[in-house]
Amino acid sequence: MTKFTKRGALVGALVCAFSAVATAQNQSPSAESDTVEIIKANEITRERAERLLTKAVEHIQDKGLSGVNDFNNKESFTDKDLYVFSLSTEGVLLASGGWSAGMVGDNVLNYTDSAGSLFFQDIVDIAKTEGAGEVEYQWYSMSLGREENKLTHFKVVDDIIVAVGYTPDISTDSEVINLLKQAVTEYRKNPIAAMRKFRNYQSGFRNPDKYIFVLDTKNRQIVFAPSQRDLDDTPLDKVLDVQGKAFLTKIADTAKSDEILSEEYWWFSSRTKQVEKRHAYYQLIDDDVIAVSSFITNQ
Repeated sequence: MTKFTKRGALVGALVCAFSAVATAQNQSPSAESDTVEIIKANEITRERAERLLTKAVEHIQDKGLSGVNDFNNKESFTDKDLYVFSLSTEGVLLASGGWSAGMVGDNVLNYTDSAGSLFFQDIVDIAKTEGAGEVEYQWYSMSLGREENKLTHFKVVDDIIVAVGYTPDISTDSEVINLLKQAVTEYRKNPIAAMRKFRNYQSGFRNPDKYIFVLDTKNRQIVFAPSQRDLDDTPLDKVLDVQGKAFLTKIADTAKSDEILSEEYWWFSSRTKQVEKRHAYYQLIDDDVIAVSSFITNQ
């Protein structure tokens, strides 16, 4: 393994970086302390969206199909940045309390987001088969002036689709996967330089709700665990989640070089002092697994 014939040199370089890490942590204390607040903020936003959706569904049940018209102009169907919209099962936008109001009356099945996703089509397809669900896509935020990942929850009532979307405070699956792809690219170029970036709060690779870790499948140990440095060099089978699952062993045994896989686990955070449900997306590079761990948004 050419890149790690000098595994010792790699570990040594990381040890030398510890003092720099401590400095970075001192410079960015809020990066750790804000984690609990992020979880709370995300839960509050999700609950606001669910309450608004429930209110809109009950309105249709009470008023009938004409009740969708109230979603266009009644403030009671908005909550700050949140609003209700509705679709027919044929894809016609029937009402919207947001800036998509200009599309009301249009068939939006062929409308795509910036990533090329036919998300309205996805909403309709899931609604027809499941009666309710959630879809993630990119949407332009007028208040922020940029595109954001958005999660829309929806339900079918009286054969129409009622929906409320929100921007989660915690990373969505697609954001985590994109971060993993960037990490894999960096690691392939230079593993030591990549891990220095992964530790750095200013690099974009480490955030309060997600971080990268690295496993050595050949020596069966953790190479890199920025959130808990005491786990570095720990055998994989010695690390269990709250339920006693050897999730790192499973990740190491199932990782593939040509495919991104995922694993859920429950972790007690030494930072937040809480049990967290987390999601690890991972990919194999030679003998090493690069993984990104994040909160699960629907926990």
